[in-house]
Amino acid sequence: MPISQEKSSARTSSTLRARQVILSELRTRDRWVMWKQAYRGGLPTKVPIQPTGKPASSTNPATWSPWPRVRPAARKGYVLGEASAASTWTIAS
Repeated sequence: MPISQEKSSARTSSTLRARQVILSELRTRDRWVMWKQAYRGGLPTKVPIQPTGKPASSTNPATWSPWPRVRPAARKGYVLGEASAASTWTIAS
């Protein structure tokens, strides 16, 4: 294998390990939401929802869920920041 491919492969492996560590840490926190796509002003946006289908809020921790509740969902996200000014980070699945 050429050196450039070895470096690329090592970098990819290292990135995947780091990603797994980060995700395992995030999974211990009840800051997960599911989301559905909606359109506002003709543009697509992500609307947070709870596993029950009720609306979730990036600023209301009472609407956030533990990882096991959102894990089966195709569209899920993690709430970043403090509840008063939080934003949601989407997990591609």
